[in-house]
Amino acid sequence: MRYSKEERTMLLEDWKESGKSAWKYAKKNKVSWKTFKSWTKNKQRQNRVL
Repeated sequence: MRYSKEERTMLLEDWKESGKSAWKYAKKNKVSWKTFKSWTKNKQRQNRVL
């Protein structure tokens, strides 16, 4: 499944607010762990550049 940039952003923000581990959040929301992990790494890279 492909996710739009808006969907990824929404899921990442919701995850941060949830207090759950990334793995548990991804599993609960039926996002593959590999995909979710790549989103979090990409977000970290973007934050370093800004």
